[in-house]
Amino acid sequence: MEEVLESAAACGGDLTLDLAGLTFIDSAGLHLLIRAADALRGRGRLRLVEPGRSVARVIETTGLEQLDNLEVVGGDDGRWPGHGTAVP
Repeated sequence: MEEVLESAAACGGDLTLDLAGLTFIDSAGLHLLIRAADALRGRGRLRLVEPGRSVARVIETTGLEQLDNLEVVGGDDGRWPGHGTAVP
């Protein structure tokens, strides 16, 4: 996953990750997302789409969604705008 994110971030532009099937994320996974957002800074945004309830809880608890170029869209509990909508 690290290699894929690094390669995609190196290209610049917005990067969208569908998290609908992700049921668990630990500190290593969060670190990868932070590094990807950091690599895109000034060249694109990292969009996290449809995180499940437990992943959304971790994102909110850690404040990850507060990164200036990271956007969370949807999620099981509708916490973020765009819940239940298709992301282009």
